[in-house]
Amino acid sequence: MTTQFKFTDFLLITLLGLLTYTTQAQNTNRKYQSHTWSKNLLTVQTNDGKLILKAYNDYVIKVAFEKRDAQNPDSSHAVVLAPQRVRVKLTEAANKLTMATEVIKVEVVKSPLQVIFYNGDKKITSEAAGYFEKGDSLGLRGFAFNLDNSESLYGTGERALPLNRRGYRLELYNKAHYGYSDKSVLMGYNIPMVLSSKKYAIYFDNAPKGFIDLGKTSPNQLTFESIGGNMTYYFIAAENLSRVIEEYTLLTGRQPLPPRWVFGNIATRYGYRSEAEVRKVVQEYQKKDFPLDAVILDHYWYGEGEIKKSVAMGDLDWYKPNWPSGAGLVQDLKKQNIQTVLITQPFVLTNSKNFEYTSKKGLLTKDANGKTYVIPEFYFGQTGLLDIFQPATQQWFWSKYKKHIETGVNGWWGDLGEPEMHPSGIRHTRGKADDLHNVYGHYWAKMLSENYQKKYPRVRPLILMRAGFAGSQRFGLIPWSGDVSRSWGGLRSQIPLALNMSLAGLAYMHSDLGGFAGGKLSPELYTRWLQYGVFQPVYRPHSQEQVPSEPIYYADSTQQIVRKFIKLRYQMLPYNYTLAYQNAIRGTPLMRPLFFIEPDNPKLYQTNDSYLWGDAFLVAPVLQKGQKTVKVYFPKGYTWFDFWSNKSYAGGTTATIDVTLDKIPVFVRGGAFVPMIRPINNTSAYTSKDLILHYYFDKTLKEEQEGLMYEDDGKNAQALKTKQYQLMEFEAEQEGDLYEMEFERNSTTYPDAPAQRNVTLIIHNKKFTTVAKTSKVSKKEVQLKYDATKNQTTITFPWKKRKVELWLK
Repeated sequence: MTTQFKFTDFLLITLLGLLTYTTQAQNTNRKYQSHTWSKNLLTVQTNDGKLILKAYNDYVIKVAFEKRDAQNPDSSHAVVLAPQRVRVKLTEAANKLTMATEVIKVEVVKSPLQVIFYNGDKKITSEAAGYFEKGDSLGLRGFAFNLDNSESLYGTGERALPLNRRGYRLELYNKAHYGYSDKSVLMGYNIPMVLSSKKYAIYFDNAPKGFIDLGKTSPNQLTFESIGGNMTYYFIAAENLSRVIEEYTLLTGRQPLPPRWVFGNIATRYGYRSEAEVRKVVQEYQKKDFPLDAVILDHYWYGEGEIKKSVAMGDLDWYKPNWPSGAGLVQDLKKQNIQTVLITQPFVLTNSKNFEYTSKKGLLTKDANGKTYVIPEFYFGQTGLLDIFQPATQQWFWSKYKKHIETGVNGWWGDLGEPEMHPSGIRHTRGKADDLHNVYGHYWAKMLSENYQKKYPRVRPLILMRAGFAGSQRFGLIPWSGDVSRSWGGLRSQIPLALNMSLAGLAYMHSDLGGFAGGKLSPELYTRWLQYGVFQPVYRPHSQEQVPSEPIYYADSTQQIVRKFIKLRYQMLPYNYTLAYQNAIRGTPLMRPLFFIEPDNPKLYQTNDSYLWGDAFLVAPVLQKGQKTVKVYFPKGYTWFDFWSNKSYAGGTTATIDVTLDKIPVFVRGGAFVPMIRPINNTSAYTSKDLILHYYFDKTLKEEQEGLMYEDDGKNAQALKTKQYQLMEFEAEQEGDLYEMEFERNSTTYPDAPAQRNVTLIIHNKKFTTVAKTSKVSKKEVQLKYDATKNQTTITFPWKKRKVELWLK
């Protein structure tokens, strides 16, 4: 039986390969006929359609193929960038056209027609077949590109796969995967964007169901295939991958700043069953001295929760027997500066009090005959699905949110939004299910974001979503990695998963800390996962109720370790919030692959077990049960310092680090500035009035070192737009026999900003004995101490003026 299956499988793969080869060979018949050039738009007429190329800026080129006599609606779910004013030069030779910006050069070979891309004068890729049609039962069509043997590929969305995704054929169809461990090829965010180690990216602007083949079928070929939609892609190239991501997020939109409380500790489980239970949990967090900023309520808030009996999905209102206060609970928590986040889903069960109304008003999806489509085999019972693309549905759905926002709810958990059940026979007002499936969660987040902007323009909500699409980040959507198993494999999969999402613009990808599904109580796994969580975008332990997600229910020994790490998370708020600012203005990921700092090292393009947290930290989580050592590579160009012991490691070396249960390996880059604050238990107590600024002196660095800190009130959604913030820059440089340190604040400010910051500057790895001179602060106000046991100099001074300078000796 096994032999027969393998032989059949082999025949299928062989036939698919021959079909692909044949289809692409046919494209060699595509011939140039003529071209026009107007306003940076090159249109090439061919024997079977037209090829269109448009420069959006120096780094981004749009390429589309329109078949002859085909309808080609030029619309995009993801792209928001309008073409910019850019100087583009077109030249023509006997057999080619060359279109060039300051950065990218594109050659269009006339016969056989082929598009070739250059970064400057360096060829980086080319179309292998251009637009093709496969001729199969799915009606797949798409584009194919040539790959180098050494090329690594990233992106494609949420997958539990290695960092480098070359060698996989991946379906593009949002789908939940319950209880996955160290491998899952199909999850809630399918992003048709591929990033190459050769410093380019291709975004396929196409939402319907499809596939990306990253050298699986043909080893040196990247292929995109879709069942429909526009045949359009955007080619992006730059001097480094950070700039490529900057341009991609300019193209598809950038994440707005979340509220500061999102960087705090969030209590959640599946799920709190009553108001009394929530009050007790919050009380225990406070009693046991654990920081806490928010509580998330799963579906028991609107129903008793027995599956297929009284879950009441679609009611979107408090289940009074278990939640008698309802809005009163929200207000009571708010008085303690604890935010309430409610789960919602886009399904309306037939037993919901809202089913008859939404069906009668045509707010639910329909079948081919125009009747409400009732999905019979849904986990929670028979159900309808809200037609999120219909304005009337959006208005009704928003009215339910608004009711709770008015009572103080400040965050939303959008679950099952792939959608989890979405039969192909469903019809939306905007089209068929398979054409719109991948953007359902995208438009759900869009509805929430745009209504907040209209009704509550100064509020930053939490919009936590299990599914989305390219560009969803611009709606403030925060993704999480679904129902990961409570296992070591589940933990190991999170680093490459989050990094690839970050590279595709969705930089707040994070996991259910501790693991969600199955498994047994494991204090070791729980501890390791929550230690790692300090250095990921959102800190949110979550699990099924059989195993507690909250640290308050673990043994004292586990509590002591976890408490220390959660408190560290709060001390790092100035640093983490600055990462959010960098992401908001440039799309820079919070979690970054090691190749960001050493791009010429090919081994780092395959690293799955360590990463950068911002530009200062290198994190190497403990990912194996009972692990006693972790092997860590330290990127070239800097000395690296153990965050716990201050031990130094030379860049370009590998070390074996001993680990104990109370710590994970964390290192700080030489030359880095790390702003921190004193311990607090809630972000409402946040202030940088007493600022602790760590500087890691590195004697191997001779040039000026720089750091940054961003600060606003933590809640105003208009802060960046209206310039209600402060930006603080730090610099350090050797000047002759003196070491100059400069601290400068920009001219803008925000309400309740500190009039003065009392700075404790901790300079690691360097002995200074004297403050030789100062500027904008009196020498009498500056105190210096050196601790020989730690080899660190501590300097305190008041930062009153915009710019303060110290010269040390």
